[in-house]
Amino acid sequence: MAALCASPRCPEWAADVVPKLSTEFRRKNVLSWFASQKNLNVTLLLGKYIMKEAIRRWLKKAREDLDDAKFSISGSRYNLGGFMLQQALEKALKALHLEKYGKFEYTYNLVMLSADFDIPEKYQRICEIPIPLYTGFRYPDVAEGDVENIDEILGIAEEMIQWIEKRFNV
Repeated sequence: MAALCASPRCPEWAADVVPKLSTEFRRKNVLSWFASQKNLNVTLLLGKYIMKEAIRRWLKKAREDLDDAKFSISGSRYNLGGFMLQQALEKALKALHLEKYGKFEYTYNLVMLSADFDIPEKYQRICEIPIPLYTGFRYPDVAEGDVENIDEILGIAEEMIQWIEKRFNV
């Protein structure tokens, strides 16, 4: 593994040790030490590493939410399944935002979250569907979402999450 920086102040062991440290320890100790070294290359490299970890965590949670959606829908719990499906897609799209912008919008609107990306048309269309599922099954004064095509929606949503995961080699 290559050294994290060319600076003589950057210890050679850092490349082996940093990935093995807990996220909390990295955040509190290692990152502050590297930032104090006034070496932009080190700070940028560690920032990219930590951002990749954040993206990986968002995608992992998206996959878990998708599994929860499948489980709920298979048990005819469409309200929970629709909510979890929307959450899965939201988290996967927020991973794309982290990659591109280093941050994401605090919204549940999938159409808005997907607007900045060159997403295939069938995935773009699927971003419009969970909004009624998200609200329709959860609130009694909103028309319920359509469960007729829920298995097809679920399948396309899973494909979309896989498509996003491939961008990150997850």
